[in-house]
Amino acid sequence: MTIGGSGRRAEIRFGRDTGAELRPASGAGASKGDATIYDLLLEMKSTVGRSLSVKFDWLTKITREARMEGRTPALVVAFVDDNGRPIRNGRWIMLREDDLISILEARQ
Repeated sequence: MTIGGSGRRAEIRFGRDTGAELRPASGAGASKGDATIYDLLLEMKSTVGRSLSVKFDWLTKITREARMEGRTPALVVAFVDDNGRPIRNGRWIMLREDDLISILEARQ
């Protein structure tokens, strides 16, 4: 499966906006996941539509890959325009509940 133009532009924009380091070939090579930031390994999905179905396989894949690298898995979901720009309030990040609790506990 190849990434569409708006999807690749959305990844580049996310990297620029957040400082995330994009992985070569969007994780298709030896480096898994689409990007890293701090200790997070990110899988990025985007759509120009108004909805996106989250597949459990995406979550288990990024979890497995993140654990192999000692990172925390996260899924970035972006609702974007044709140029890969997120619509207002259109970019979300999903974490496993246990990982969110760990992050919150570490802040206390």
